Amino acid sequence: MKAIRPSLLIALRALRRNKLQTALTMIGITIGVATVLTMIALGSGAESAIEDQVRAAGMNTILVTAGNYKTKTEDSGGAVEEQGRTTPRVEFVPAVWRNPQGAGPIMPLFRPVFHPEDDPMEKHDHPTASQRLGDTEAGLGAAATLTSADADAIRKISGVQYVSEGIHNNAHVAWGAKRWFTRLHGDDVSLPLIRRAWVFEHGRFFSRREQSNAAQVIVLGSIVSQRLFGAENPVGKKVSIYKQPFEVVGVVASGSWLVAAAPGDDQFDAVYVPFTTVQRLLNLSKLNDITITTSSSGEVSRISSRSRICCAPGTGSA
Repeated sequence: MKAIRPSLLIALRALRRNKLQTALTMIGITIGVATVLTMIALGSGAESAIEDQVRAAGMNTILVTAGNYKTKTEDSGGAVEEQGRTTPRVEFVPAVWRNPQGAGPIMPLFRPVFHPEDDPMEKHDHPTASQRLGDTEAGLGAAATLTSADADAIRKISGVQYVSEGIHNNAHVAWGAKRWFTRLHGDDVSLPLIRRAWVFEHGRFFSRREQSNAAQVIVLGSIVSQRLFGAENPVGKKVSIYKQPFEVVGVVASGSWLVAAAPGDDQFDAVYVPFTTVQRLLNLSKLNDITITTSSSGEVSRISSRSRICCAPGTGSA
């Protein structure tokens, strides 16, 4: 301790004699330390941002799409027939039957008529399965054969993070005299957790209760909101699809430069409603696809293989 004290006194006297050099040295050390800390912070922030952008790009996402994975020349239509298979009912056909010999009474003709699950029937004016999905003419993925039971089975696979059922169609969205033709997505409440690049300009996504009740609520993509409402906040207003009123609960936009909003895109020039609502309005029970995210990108191959097993044979491909 006695040896250190004289050294400190000598150092202090030297600093007093060279005040300018001391001040410049202290400033240089401060700038150097601040620069190093800033570079470390920028590097950590850039790494985190890149990881978020990679997740937003869907590196850990699996899309299980509906069946008919044969070329269009190999399938006779069975894939689409399967999705609409139901019990026949007897209907009166405006025709009569007469005995070929000319004798006997004239009798009304009855015959069994099959009604696919998504046929318009008497209640709804919407496309049939073959019109909506292209039947076998569309080739790959032309039949809706996935079900919510398949999605529930996938949820039980270890390593699966989020699962979202999907039904997709095109639709006119109207508000007052304004109409916009866009993409209609019937999805699950977990979709915003899958779409990491999403931010909500206004409002929220629909809730699990609204999905369970097949409520007529809607989330607008930013492009649709701008076309119908301009800069106005549309939350709480009602738009119409299929001549049915839907309450706007939110507006979704892009929070990533990798996923830019543009007219005609499939995310923000689109609207989102509960998939149960689409099933109720269009009398559907099947799904077009199931979107899955894994807990890590290394799990994608394993879970993709397991997803094929969970779905009924021939109904889908991951």
